[in-house]
Amino acid sequence: RASTEFLGEPEEGHWSYVVLDPKGITLRSQPTYDKGAKLKSRLEEGELVNIVERRSGADTRFLRVDCLGFSGWAFDQQPGSSSVVRMMEVTVEEGSWFYQVLPDRGCALRSRCSISDGSKVGAGPQKGAVLRIGQRVKVGSTTFLRQKDGSGWLFDWKDGKRVVDGPLPVQPMRSASATIVVEEGAQLLAAPTAEAWAQTKRLVLRDAKVTVLVKVVLGGVEWMEVSKPGGMQGWVPAASVDLEDAVFGSPGWAR
Repeated sequence: RASTEFLGEPEEGHWSYVVLDPKGITLRSQPTYDKGAKLKSRLEEGELVNIVERRSGADTRFLRVDCLGFSGWAFDQQPGSSSVVRMMEVTVEEGSWFYQVLPDRGCALRSRCSISDGSKVGAGPQKGAVLRIGQRVKVGSTTFLRQKDGSGWLFDWKDGKRVVDGPLPVQPMRSASATIVVEEGAQLLAAPTAEAWAQTKRLVLRDAKVTVLVKVVLGGVEWMEVSKPGGMQGWVPAASVDLEDAVFGSPGWAR
C-alpha cells in the first residue's frame, strides 16, 4: 500500500494524459494504490484527460484528474514487477488541418483516442470525404484526429494501412468572388471526389456568382469549395469557375 508519507513533493500544473489500459482505470480518493480508496468514477481506454497535480511514488507517478466531470487520482504505471504503463502523457495540438478519408468502406468515428470497436459512435465519413481537423494527439505511432465540429475522433493508420491522407495542401481563398462558367451549370458535391455518395441535386446555373472558400489539388485535379447566399455550399472542379481579376490584384495574393 502507498501512503502520502512515501510520496514526493506535489507538482502542480496542467498536463494532458491518455488512458492506455484496455480495461480502463478506476479513480481513487487519494494518491494511493490501495484498492480501498477506489471511487465509482472510471476512465475508459483512450480517454484524454487533464492532470492538475503529479506526485511520484516508489514505483509509479500518481496523477490527479480534474476534467470531464471526474475528480480523483490515477497512476501512470502499474506498481510492482509488471511495470505496465496505464496512462501516458501526450501533447494536444490545436489548429486547423484538412484530411481525406481513404478506405473504400470509409471509417467510423470514435468517442475517444482509441481504435477499439467499443469506442465507435456510429457510421463515419465515407471514402473521399474531406475532414476539418481541430486537434491532433500522437499516441505511440498513431495520430488521433478530432474533427473541428467535435463530432468524433479518427486515426491515421490501422493494421498497417493508412486511413486518412493529410494534412492536405488546402489554400484559403479569403471569400474570393467567382462566376460559374460551365454551360450546363455546376453540380455541388459533398466532397472533392468522384465517389457516387458525394453527388447531390444542388445545381448552380451558369453565370451565377459564388464565393470561393478554399481550393485544393487532389490526384492532379484542382477543386474549390464554393458557397451561395441561402446556405448552398459544396465542391466543384476549379475549371467550373472563373475567379474575378480583382482577387489576384489584392495585397498579398498569389495565384
